[in-house]
Amino acid sequence: MSQNYLNIIGNWGTAAQQGRQRARSEQQMQLKTAELQTQNAIQEEQTELLVNQRLSEIDAQSEALAKTARPNDLKIMKTVESDARAKLKQQLDMYGGDVNAFMRGGGREILNEYRDAVLNSDEAQIIRNNHQSIMKYLDQSDENPALLSERDMENFRLWQSGDVNSFQYAGAYQQVGEVNEDEINTQVNNLEKAEKVLVIIIKSF
Repeated sequence: MSQNYLNIIGNWGTAAQQGRQRARSEQQMQLKTAELQTQNAIQEEQTELLVNQRLSEIDAQSEALAKTARPNDLKIMKTVESDARAKLKQQLDMYGGDVNAFMRGGGREILNEYRDAVLNSDEAQIIRNNHQSIMKYLDQSDENPALLSERDMENFRLWQSGDVNSFQYAGAYQQVGEVNEDEINTQVNNLEKAEKVLVIIIKSF
């Protein structure tokens, strides 16, 4: 067998081995690419789920805040949330509705702005303050309504009717303690003594 023939056989074997190696490398690369694509798809899906969950949580919190007050307060908070969501959608539309691109472009900060626009809005703060005042007012109504001021009762009526949105409880009157008979007699005796002293002083002039 000539040396040239052996070289040809050897070259074929080397070429075949290299071909198999390239095929294995390409296959491994394809597997890694497919794996990365799967991971990215899962991550993108999780991101979308988290964003939607966050939006739902903020919406639920705004409704829960209003449910402790008047039915109209729920309507007010729904309007606040709707306006804030419209602004959020404008930002999302700038990324073609791609939630993941939106998040990569600073979406987390925009979500926080949406949250603040709803839960830290003036309307939400008024409802929180109202809730504290209303609880104190109702507690006093149960304990001793006679100590409620006319001003507080009128303001509460206006708040209930929807004429005003803010209710501030000024506080109850201080209850005057009952005076027993002994205390009355003591005060009378002191007054009689004071009168006698006054008469003596007048006569001395």
